[in-house]
Amino acid sequence: MWDGKGILDAEAREKNRYAGHNPALILYVSRVLDMPINQQIEATLWGMQNPGGGIAAYFDFEGNVLGPSCIKATAMALLIYNEDLIARML
Repeated sequence: MWDGKGILDAEAREKNRYAGHNPALILYVSRVLDMPINQQIEATLWGMQNPGGGIAAYFDFEGNVLGPSCIKATAMALLIYNEDLIARML
């Protein structure tokens, strides 16, 4: 469902916005399955970082951050880089 900007699932279509945690989830699963990480998805994820910290809950179809940071998206983004956690999943 990656459309080059975000995960265009039913919720994204209905609400006219992408969910911030979805790119992080894809990257996390890629790490656990030892698959190459799509650099475009990783760039999108970090482009959603709010100036005050954290990853935004949502972003629009143009890639603009919508609203405050979301703990679910932020936590998922950080899990991608936790080597010990990834090693336990293998």
